[in-house]
Amino acid sequence: MTDLLLRYNDLAIDADFILTRNLAEQVTQALQIQLKTLQGEWFLDERVGIPYFTQILGQKPHKLTLLGIFREAILKVDGVSKINQINVDYEQQTRTVKLNFEVELTDGSKVKINV
Repeated sequence: MTDLLLRYNDLAIDADFILTRNLAEQVTQALQIQLKTLQGEWFLDERVGIPYFTQILGQKPHKLTLLGIFREAILKVDGVSKINQINVDYEQQTRTVKLNFEVELTDGSKVKINV
């Protein structure tokens, strides 16, 4: 399955819309969208997204809580078969979350992502 390619958070167009070339590119893009969507942001289903404001930022979340939130979100993405490695760090002073993980895709390839 292909998807419209995004570059710099906008549709990539070169005389026509550009599509993703392979499963790895498609899943990488879908994971970026999934992890950057705030819960409640999408008006058609306010349950979609990561609960940054209610469970992460401004709180003192336990590392296991963060891992659970992100594991669930990553495994929801079509094309991901399993998570091989995941690490999450929350810096309370700067209110930033750093997430590094590697997933195995349904075609057997692997993708590493740093968010």
